[in-house]
Amino acid sequence: MNGTTKENMKNNENTNRILTLMGLSLLAMASEGNPGQYDDAVRLAMMKATGIEQAPEKAGTNSSAPSPSDYCFGVRQLADYLGISPPTCQRLINEGKLDPAMRRVGRKYSFLKSKVDEIFTK
Repeated sequence: MNGTTKENMKNNENTNRILTLMGLSLLAMASEGNPGQYDDAVRLAMMKATGIEQAPEKAGTNSSAPSPSDYCFGVRQLADYLGISPPTCQRLINEGKLDPAMRRVGRKYSFLKSKVDEIFTK
């Protein structure tokens, strides 16, 4: 392949990611930002598009990749997981105590449950 074809393939991949993120943003607005209303397929697509989960061709090399059930999506879901109120959970986020377990894409948060557990066992 020549350089132009490789650039076109890269541009197509980036365009597909952008379109996926735009579609997911529309779904988020339609569900009033409540990630609990996404079904598993949409959640998996969102994770793949944002880079939380590895692409299938890379997943074969790393068998310990976290699944969607290993994450809490959003402040409410994390608050439910921890058994605290959402404002208390937001305060912990603002103080930076959950930074090692947190991934933020735009206005959406995702928290790896195993790292959250590690933070609170210390």
